[in-house]
Amino acid sequence: LNEVAIVPDRAGLPVWRFTGGGERLSVPASATGTESLFDALTALPGADMEAAIRASRGRPSETVVIWRRKLVQ
Repeated sequence: LNEVAIVPDRAGLPVWRFTGGGERLSVPASATGTESLFDALTALPGADMEAAIRASRGRPSETVVIWRRKLVQ
């Protein structure tokens, strides 16, 4: 997992987007069980839970990054 974000769909509704390893998974924020994602996100260091709550309950106008893996150099 490299990034967790909430993005607007074509209707402006929030969609969770998980990106990693060249793959992307999108899940509508209104899907059954998505409230469990908040519990899982707490395990990610530095995850912006406040931003996740706001974006998932509203109509985001742009991508809201909730967590991004820090690059090791």
